Amino acid sequence: MSFPTIAEAEQIFEKVIEVRNATQHPFVGNMEPSFRAHCRLVAKIAEALAKKTKTLEWRKAYAMGLLHDCGRMIDEWNENIFHGIVGYRYMKSLGYDEIAQVCMTHSFYTPDFKDEDYIHFKDYLAECREIMKDFTYNDYDKLIAMIDMLNNKGRICSFEDRLTDIAKRYNTTPEAQAHILQQLYDLKSYFDEKCQRDIYEILSISK
Repeated sequence: MSFPTIAEAEQIFEKVIEVRNATQHPFVGNMEPSFRAHCRLVAKIAEALAKKTKTLEWRKAYAMGLLHDCGRMIDEWNENIFHGIVGYRYMKSLGYDEIAQVCMTHSFYTPDFKDEDYIHFKDYLAECREIMKDFTYNDYDKLIAMIDMLNNKGRICSFEDRLTDIAKRYNTTPEAQAHILQQLYDLKSYFDEKCQRDIYEILSISK
């Protein structure tokens, strides 16, 4: 099996937090509660939307949502690494190739991403491209990438709200924000059709 059961995913999730807190750069202040809230909300939304489709398996969607950010078991800023790569390697080591792929793809809304949209981790883009060169984006990749941008620190929000917060943290350009926003709305339209209902209405997000 290339993805864990929900019980196994929960155990891995707790292990990720345990590992991070044993490093020289553990979660501090409100970081751990925010991390937990964010990952659990991604998982819950993934489950809810998967159940609205005819093709996605909700347990798989939940596990992928819960573990998409497992690369944050290392402080990427202090350790000079991109969390997507960390998560990819960790899940590959456990034999969960599909989760490993989502660890990478949740940060890139299309496989042909533009470098200028990701200046905040530009030093890792060449390695990301190498890892992702043989990936085929599937509906789980698209789903988790979209949902990751529909909540901020465990609070459901619009794409615009999430991008505003990201811009403050990473100083992304208005051009990059606009380009990413269009990609996100393309994903939303795709899942609106899959769910046969507006995603924002399902999640009670104000437009």
